[in-house]
Amino acid sequence: VLLNQATHMLDVFTWLAGRPKLVTAQTRTRMHDIEVEDEAFAFLEYPNGATGYLYAGVNDSPECTRLEICGDKGKILIESWGRDEETLRVWEVKPPLSEFTIRNKSMWASPQAKLVEVPLKKTEQGHIAVTRNFCNAILHNEPLLTPGAEGLYSLELGNAMILSSFRKKPARIPLSAAEYDGLMADLVRRSKPKKVVADQRITDTAYTRTKTATKKVAKKAAKKA
Repeated sequence: VLLNQATHMLDVFTWLAGRPKLVTAQTRTRMHDIEVEDEAFAFLEYPNGATGYLYAGVNDSPECTRLEICGDKGKILIESWGRDEETLRVWEVKPPLSEFTIRNKSMWASPQAKLVEVPLKKTEQGHIAVTRNFCNAILHNEPLLTPGAEGLYSLELGNAMILSSFRKKPARIPLSAAEYDGLMADLVRRSKPKKVVADQRITDTAYTRTKTATKKVAKKAAKKA
């Protein structure tokens, strides 16, 4: 789950929240007959004293993606259910929590939390947008939306969770490549051959829906142009 289903949200998470310094995690295989994890959760510690919690799994339905960042001056919530489009909600907190906590004398008072409207421009998204941008970067020097170097951060976080779980101790970031490579070597040695039950090649219907939606956005843009 960490290197397949959850990797996209790990990428967004590290992009918005930054890299933690310490990761204490557990990974489990609860419902699938596989050697890798189908559930993972971690407690995160950041250099500035902030903390975080991360959960990823494929054992619940309907599937939900939820990213919440709580700050001194507000909160950001990104959420989607199943294949639905993601929603973004932003709150502005006045006065800042650090100031309110010290100055407030009233028993039941709380700072004002105002929901701020954030206009989002309809644009091409997903694999199609990234692939098109990659081609344009080669052909026309268009700036990359997703530089490859940034993918290292989400990969490192997922690897840190796996290392912490198997070694039964917190993993420090930057991650020790030697320690992680040693773990992978141990797991490869213990791995056993599997019997393939069924080999299926079926197109993901989510891709076809995305492709159709992209064509509609492109047609609208062409008409405006």
